[in-house]
Amino acid sequence: MLSLPAAKLDRCLLAGVAVLALAGASLALRPDSTVFLKPLSEDGYYSLAIARNIGAGLGITIDGATRTNGFQPLLTFIQAGLFALARGNDLLALRFVLGFYWLLYLGASYLFLHHFNGLETGMLLFLLAAAWRFRQSGRAESWRGLVLYGGLLGLAVLARIDASFIVLAVCLGELRKVKSDGLVAFARAFVIGATALAVSSPWWAYNIVIFGSPMPISGLATQAWALDGFRLGWFLWGLFIGAFPWLFGGEAEGPLLDLIRLPLYAGGLWLIWRSYRRLPAATRDFAIALAAAMVLLGFYYWLSSYAFWFYSRYLAPAALPVAVGLGLSLAELAHRRPTLALPALPLVVVPVTPLAGLARLGLGLYGNMMFWDQVQLVRSLVPEDDVVAAGQAGTLNFFRPNVVNMDGKVNPEVFAYRDHLWDYLALKKIHWFVDWPWYVEKTLGSDPAAHGWKQVAARDNFLLYRRDTP
Repeated sequence: MLSLPAAKLDRCLLAGVAVLALAGASLALRPDSTVFLKPLSEDGYYSLAIARNIGAGLGITIDGATRTNGFQPLLTFIQAGLFALARGNDLLALRFVLGFYWLLYLGASYLFLHHFNGLETGMLLFLLAAAWRFRQSGRAESWRGLVLYGGLLGLAVLARIDASFIVLAVCLGELRKVKSDGLVAFARAFVIGATALAVSSPWWAYNIVIFGSPMPISGLATQAWALDGFRLGWFLWGLFIGAFPWLFGGEAEGPLLDLIRLPLYAGGLWLIWRSYRRLPAATRDFAIALAAAMVLLGFYYWLSSYAFWFYSRYLAPAALPVAVGLGLSLAELAHRRPTLALPALPLVVVPVTPLAGLARLGLGLYGNMMFWDQVQLVRSLVPEDDVVAAGQAGTLNFFRPNVVNMDGKVNPEVFAYRDHLWDYLALKKIHWFVDWPWYVEKTLGSDPAAHGWKQVAARDNFLLYRRDTP
């Protein structure tokens, strides 16, 4: 058998890993002028603003005063420590944050976007991979090991609370063995579930005691139960892109690309089945639980959430079992026919390296993930001491004081005014509002002038309104 340094294929693999590592690390080393830009995102800046306030001793608040639970706790509190280390230097803090993301990073283009966008996806994937490896190693066979295993899953819940679906699927997987293991299967399921609950309980308690519900307000803000065919299509797209992020097409996404990908999905699933059926139960069982949890979670979000554009991010853990299955298949191909595997290796790094290069310039290939135009519009016309409201307020709130969130993701006060948000603005004596036309109608009504609002400026797709009445 060839040793690692002598094997050409292994050297190429190491080179690919090195390129991906450097691509990810480059984001933390970007010029000062672009470190705040893509792939950091609008919603990511909510988490970063809350982390900054925690690190500054201002409590779990979005603006230094308004308490919130509209974030995922584990990553936000780690980021709070990094902001505290930076001692008020936001530029240095973001470099620390991006460096931390790099430590958690996995190399695929769509996962690249989700890893470095200021949100919790990378942390969740890291913890799930660690839990899977712990289970695979056999260390979860003892009772002490089961407690540690449940603890890792509990940390995954703190990373993102819908990982509770994964904990449930893992426990149900243990209960499947009740015929062979009897009461021991019940005991194993109980230890895993109880430990995960104990580790994540501070967050559940905080939500229930302070806000009256285990659901964070960021989830309640987008909740809308419905059997919706349009959202069903996005659920299916999100599930497959979450599972196969290497096939993400960026701006080319559309029905034609979906059709082109169908045979690739079919072939990929066949390779995955072929790989997993030969694996030990310790490896296979976690993959099955994770896949089942993602399908159940997808159904839940399809039925409950109108934020269909986030489905693929919610279902990103589906990439883990797919990556392992495809990796095993490629390893088998490389062992049997290395001359066929070598030409495919550049494809591993091609999707990520251009994105890292564009990120150094503050650019990206997909969407407007942070709202710099909104920030510039407000800076140009709104006095800094004036309060400005926005439905989408993540980026604006990070770069400017006196910002009020109106979609409820981090501001629970607006829920009581959902159908007449203009009254909330009047009550709070807020005279400025800035957002997209859809949010303008949602917040100011179909006729903003009837409530005293007048458009005074626009930039890109952002409209700025002012109310002159008291």
